[in-house]
Amino acid sequence: MQTAQQTKLSPGGKSEELLGFRETFRLSSFVREHLLPTTGLDDPGLLQARLIGQERNGGVLFSWRQPTGGPRPDEENKEDVGSGAVTCVGWHVFNTNNFLTLYKHSNDETIHAATVSYEHALLAFTVIKEDMYGEIVYNSLVAEIQPEGRVFDLNLESSEFRRLQFVHMEPSQRPRHGRQQQQLQSCLLVVCPNNFAAIYTFKIQCIRTGYVVLHEPDKEVLCSEFHWYQWDPSTQWLYLAQFESSGTRMQSLLSGDNSIVLHCYSFAQHKHDLSANCGTATPLHCRTLPEGRNILPLTTSSCPPGSRDQHAGSLPPKRPLVCMPAAWQWGCISGDCCH
Repeated sequence: MQTAQQTKLSPGGKSEELLGFRETFRLSSFVREHLLPTTGLDDPGLLQARLIGQERNGGVLFSWRQPTGGPRPDEENKEDVGSGAVTCVGWHVFNTNNFLTLYKHSNDETIHAATVSYEHALLAFTVIKEDMYGEIVYNSLVAEIQPEGRVFDLNLESSEFRRLQFVHMEPSQRPRHGRQQQQLQSCLLVVCPNNFAAIYTFKIQCIRTGYVVLHEPDKEVLCSEFHWYQWDPSTQWLYLAQFESSGTRMQSLLSGDNSIVLHCYSFAQHKHDLSANCGTATPLHCRTLPEGRNILPLTTSSCPPGSRDQHAGSLPPKRPLVCMPAAWQWGCISGDCCH
């Protein structure tokens, strides 16, 4: 994993290079030095380790295949075949030699992406598999991990790629240690391009041994039928772009009404209730939606308002928006938050 840093301007006013890169984490080295000795295996390739997420504090989530040594049932014949395995999810913070095993998935499945709540009570993850026709299918789950307990299905199984992200709270809003029987909320942001963006609110109870989910999460749809999105993990701003008129992208282009409205949602001041909608009503007049990395033609009036009175001290990020297709990008381009 690499992070990018902008270089300073030269005395003549010209920059010698736009970005400089430095290595902060190498998964292969971490697997050999720290993960492999705990498994009893000799070949790191057998672990099939992969990075599956990064949180706001810089910690990374990774998964690996852990052989159990027991039998694995054949799906068709229901017979034991070969050695079984489970998929594990671990947590590692840079500049440390330790890692935590957060969760052991009961099935040997490929975890595509994951996110963990700030108090490490819940782990949300998406598994990827093939259906009977050989088509790729995604399914998203949420698991209790402290202690390891129930697994909840979000009922989002489909061929559409999606992104999951727990919204992290400010330190002043986090629970104090030693307080028992306290009810908290964990908010999970789910973005399915060309479908919807929604917040799932889980109410959890602090118990002596950890946390438990009280009931099914509440779901609030923020936006439907958008055509581009970008998430800034350092400021917790979500940007969504959709055509001002109703209908599909093709219908809007054929009718000649191709005005695009940019909606901005701020989660930085989340206070255990609905997130603030900081959308702007100013349309962005684009001939078509960009197909690659292009700067959105934002004017000053198109940017999110920066009044502290309006947003309770939350200012919009002072960086240009870079338009990337929804299927490509989840994240920003600045060096302090690149995945």
